Amino acid sequence: MGVVLESVLAGLKRGKARFLCAVVGIAAATGSIVFMTSLVATNDAQAPFAAQGAAVPWAAWRMVDPDGAMSRGRAGRGMPPQETPAKMSPAKCDLALDAVPLGVDYRPGGRVLQGPPMRVLLAAAPAQNPYGAVRLAEGRWPDASAAGCEVVAVRSALRRFSREQEPALGSEVKFVGRATTMTAKVVGYLDGGRLPREFPNVFANASAFAALAGEHQVRVELFRDSPAPADALTPRSEQVVAAFRGDEQRRMDYAKPLLVIAAFLTALALLVNSLILSVESNRPALARLRAVGMTRLGVVACVGVEAALTVFDGWVLGVLGAVAALHVYVHFAAAAFPSGVALDCGRIFLTLAAMPFVAALALVFVGIGRQSEVLEAQYDGVEAKVNVLKGFETKLKAAEKGVEEAQASADAIKDLLARRYAASARLSAVRGALGQGMWIEKWEPGRVTMRGWKDNLDVMTAMHAEQHNGKKQTASEIVVAKLKANIAVVPESVRIADMTALGKDAALEQFTVEVKFK
Repeated sequence: MGVVLESVLAGLKRGKARFLCAVVGIAAATGSIVFMTSLVATNDAQAPFAAQGAAVPWAAWRMVDPDGAMSRGRAGRGMPPQETPAKMSPAKCDLALDAVPLGVDYRPGGRVLQGPPMRVLLAAAPAQNPYGAVRLAEGRWPDASAAGCEVVAVRSALRRFSREQEPALGSEVKFVGRATTMTAKVVGYLDGGRLPREFPNVFANASAFAALAGEHQVRVELFRDSPAPADALTPRSEQVVAAFRGDEQRRMDYAKPLLVIAAFLTALALLVNSLILSVESNRPALARLRAVGMTRLGVVACVGVEAALTVFDGWVLGVLGAVAALHVYVHFAAAAFPSGVALDCGRIFLTLAAMPFVAALALVFVGIGRQSEVLEAQYDGVEAKVNVLKGFETKLKAAEKGVEEAQASADAIKDLLARRYAASARLSAVRGALGQGMWIEKWEPGRVTMRGWKDNLDVMTAMHAEQHNGKKQTASEIVVAKLKANIAVVPESVRIADMTALGKDAALEQFTVEVKFK
């Protein structure tokens, strides 16, 4: 055994670069598995925190069906009945919302959207937003006394995919039930995050909810501090937490076997290549050892010891590197990972258990003495990888072109918004300078003609004098002073170009102001 170790160490000393390349390759394969599986475990660990934040301020909730026709067992909001649920235990809730599961018939521009139907849980709107995680980001809360049908919705409820555009405020959306349909105006949007399952995501005023009187209704009971019944959901319920595990994590679960296979084959190819090169470079030394009495089994032992050293060093380096990289990644995205790092220890030990198998399989390839076939296979593998890289290069160029086109479109939109903002700021500056009873008569480049009733102007000058310790100024001087004080105006450019009294007894005054905007 001492002779074998001396031979292996001497060979590694002569082929440092080859050994390091093999170790780094195995470390990369191991590290990729450890990093991705531990990242999935870390993401899974965040789901309870996300569910807890989304449910604020409610500690528990449940959906009560008075007729026993709805089932909680069916995933998603507003799904059709499956089976009669168990009888709900009575409990005093802090807020009860009558709700109806409905479909959404939204056809932007008259076109029918492809894909699964959109489903919502529409509830009678309480006096104010009952949620803490999502807030009214646009529009207003439905008017309970309005005769027309009005709704406010969570923004994601009225679009099938995140990249789709939701209906504009003021537009009408048709909600479809089993027995009736109801068309309502969208008056507001809630935004800020996801809601737990069984939380209503659309709220309607009394008129809209009354139009659904023929539909089957359920009651959503929300509990804040009062003791919740045993059949209620909480932010820690498994079905609630599972809904906050992202689609990316589910796709990663599907990709895990492929990732393990790819990493295994990569490590095996690198190890086989390293061992073949080792046998070739150490052939004179091995021949001398065979001449002094080393058996064929001893030669295989030399190759096996080198394989074991390579895979173990690569595994240690890969695990340490993956754990360090994961900690750095979580540190720089601490807001998205409140619970910190969660390692997938099972996968880590699985990679360790796979290392002897990788080494043994590599010995099978090398120990039977078919170096030429192995080298030819490696050449074919390298050529395939080159073709894959060329395909990636083509896709990368196409992606770069798409980015450039998107940037050009974004720049055009930015210029359009800037022009519209400038026009709005100028109009706001002039309107802000006008007093009560004044209006803009004519707008020309560099000149604005204004009019006002004389009695209103007298009231404005009197109020101005009272507010400024008796200092008197004419209405035109007050307007000019306000324009000069506005940040959208060049102060030095403002002056009165013309003043005229109009109407009987000069009841109307008109003056033209020259002004330049920034």
